Parts: sequence; C-alpha cells; structure tokens
Amino acid sequence: MTQEEYEQLNEEARIAALRARARRLFYFAPGAGEVDAKRKAAIKARDEMLALQKQAGVMREPELAKLFKQEAQESMKEYRGACLVLGHLAPGGDAPFVRTDEWPLELIPYAERVVA
Repeated sequence: MTQEEYEQLNEEARIAALRARARRLFYFAPGAGEVDAKRKAAIKARDEMLALQKQAGVMREPELAKLFKQEAQESMKEYRGACLVLGHLAPGGDAPFVRTDEWPLELIPYAERVVA
C-alpha cells in the first residue's frame, strides 16, 4: 500500500467516523426549544463580536480586529450547527431538514457542541 492510498483510506475512515457521530447526536438531543435558544445566543454573540471588530478597526488595532473576526466566525459555525440539529428536531420550522449524510463535515463538531 502506497502512502497516498494509506492517506486516502485514513481520510475515508475519518469521514465515516464524523458521519456516525452526526447520526448519534439525536439519541441525546435536548428539546427543540433549548437548541433554538442556543442558536439565537450564537447569532447574538456573532453580532457582538462583529461590533467589537468594527471598534477595533476604528482604534487601528488590526490584531484585535482579526481576533474578533475569528470569534464571529466560530459563533456563525455554532449557529449553523444548531440549525442542522433544529431541522431534525422541529421539521418545518425556521431550519430546513438536512440528512446527516449531507451535513458539512466541518459543522458536525459544532452540532455536537449544541447538543451537549
């Protein structure tokens, strides 16, 4: 087995493990109201971080602005993860239903964080 074949196999195993984690989320999921509250909190945190980023830009603090931007991006990923979970818990609501096999891999850890 070549190194490239080994890496491909390893990547496929990592993806399969992430997909399995996504399917198991709903065994321990809280109610839709709690997930919706976390979703709203994430978007509120994102808005606050963007406001702080803007203030840091006005103060000519590029490193601080970059930090706030990264935090806003993390909050947005948590919001998107909550939307994925909410689509399963309350179909037909604000968040559309998306099969777990179609979830973006980078959002699965954020969906887990919402359910925890």
